[in-house]
Formats: sequence, structure tokens, C-alpha cells
Amino acid sequence: MVGQYAKKDVDRSSVITRISLEVADYYNSSLPLLVRTPDGFIHVFVGVTHDTGNPNLKPGGLRYFRSAVPDDITSIVDRTELIPTNAYNEFHLRMDVGLSVDGNKLVWVVLAVSSDGKVPFKTPVVFFAERKGADFSFQKPIAYAPPMGLFYPLVAVVESGAFVVGELWDDAKRPHARLVQFDRSGKVMHQAPGQITIKSS
Repeated sequence: MVGQYAKKDVDRSSVITRISLEVADYYNSSLPLLVRTPDGFIHVFVGVTHDTGNPNLKPGGLRYFRSAVPDDITSIVDRTELIPTNAYNEFHLRMDVGLSVDGNKLVWVVLAVSSDGKVPFKTPVVFFAERKGADFSFQKPIAYAPPMGLFYPLVAVVESGAFVVGELWDDAKRPHARLVQFDRSGKVMHQAPGQITIKSS
């Protein structure tokens, strides 16, 4: 559910809108991530997992919704079809989004998984998106680092690209925070600490 509450000096009723997350064998969902673009549209990003019968794997899909009109959450439209699924279509629920100051660019970071094992478990991927009309249109996601066990990302979108920083570990005995800088095409320009090497399949 998404709630909208007017300020004391605004003559508008409070609204709570239910977003349908119907999926076969529904298991769980992430907390919705909300951004408001300067033109007033409200965008909602959420992950929804389903039960495969495997207690160690509950793969999720990504959903994207936005308000039908600016500054009013009463009516929501489903724009999930704008998320490309040809490279990755199953995910873990740890994720974050970042929005540029002008509201025209968005970056979504999430961990990819796969039921068939073709994608290494918890591979971090990044989606770059730009506004087209009222919607965000997403580019093909990019895997930017090896699989990791723990991931709590924060995303900042700037004119030159984006930064992702978060606590992670590839070894539970030595968790650390890593910062990754991307250019506007999604290429990794810098990361600290250390260097990232990705082997293409």
C-alpha cells in the first residue's frame, strides 16, 4: 500500500492506495521504494518473490508502478513492461534506487539470482533508466561485480553517472563497504577498495 497525506495548509484528502502484487506461489515482497520526480509523478519500485519449493531459493521479479497523474497517488498504473528481462529476470530483494536532481535519470541496483543456476547466486546488477514521457525507460541491466553474500546498497545519481556504496562481503569474516563509480553508460570507472574483475561468459 502507498499512502499520501496532505500538509495542514493543503486542501486535499489523505489517500491510501493498494498496489496489486499478484504472482503465482507468492512468498514475500520488498519494501516499496518511492521517488517523486520534479513534474510531480510518483514512481514506485518493488520486488516480489515466489516459492519454488526450494527452501534456499525464493527468486523475485521486479515491478515498476507510477501515479497516473502528478501529485496524486489515487490511481496507479503498472509500467513493469518497461523493465528488460532478457538478461536477468530473477532477483533477490535487497535493492535501492537513486534519482538525479532533474528527475530525468534513475539507477536501480539489485542482486540477480536464477532458479536454473545460469546466473551466479546474488550477482549485483545495475539498471540505468531515463525519462520518456511520464515513465522511466530502462536499459539492459549490467553485472558489475562478482557475486556477494551481503548487500545493502545506497545509490546517488549525478551528471557524470552514478555512485553505489554499500556494506557487503564475499567472506562473512571480513565484511566491508565498497564504493563503485559508473559513467552514464553503466561502465565501472572506479571502485574502492580494490579493483573489480568480471569474467564474461
